[in-house]
Amino acid sequence: MRSRKLKVVAMLAALVVGACGGSGGTPTSGPNATTTGGQPTAAGGQPTAAGGGATTKPGGGTAGACAALSLADIKTATGVDYPAGAVDDTGACVWEFTVNTYSNLSLWFDSKTLFANIKAGFPGGTDMTIGGHPAYMGVSGTVLQSLWVDLGTSVLSIMIAPAPANAQDIVKRLAEVALAKM
Repeated sequence: MRSRKLKVVAMLAALVVGACGGSGGTPTSGPNATTTGGQPTAAGGQPTAAGGGATTKPGGGTAGACAALSLADIKTATGVDYPAGAVDDTGACVWEFTVNTYSNLSLWFDSKTLFANIKAGFPGGTDMTIGGHPAYMGVSGTVLQSLWVDLGTSVLSIMIAPAPANAQDIVKRLAEVALAKM
């Protein structure tokens, strides 16, 4: 149920941003994904062994979304043991609980939406800098906390829903970790 709500919110966010002037950006493929550590991978770069997601360098593909954060990274930021991430039909990596105990996380790289359009579509947020990149923290709430980081040719998006009391700190720490791996 939560996964469905998170996907609906993410789709609404994409629609709102799209309505604020279209993409206007030039799609890019991002850096090439490469395997690391010699782990076997299935189609799309997803690891065949249990883990926090793909073993590829983050940067734009669906495999990169899951490689951006390990399960250890997520536990350090949240204090919670999350299940392995999986790429959904929108290209986001989702770390999802099947029981209503903890918040679900979502991360993706968007090369079609301009950062300025995201800010215009979600007024009232906070401008900041993360890892030397312009970033925008969505308005706080209990339903969802979002953070977008402008990478120039793409936007790193991180969402947590429902948003715990420290959601802003969590998404900021996760963005810093993901950017450090790029």
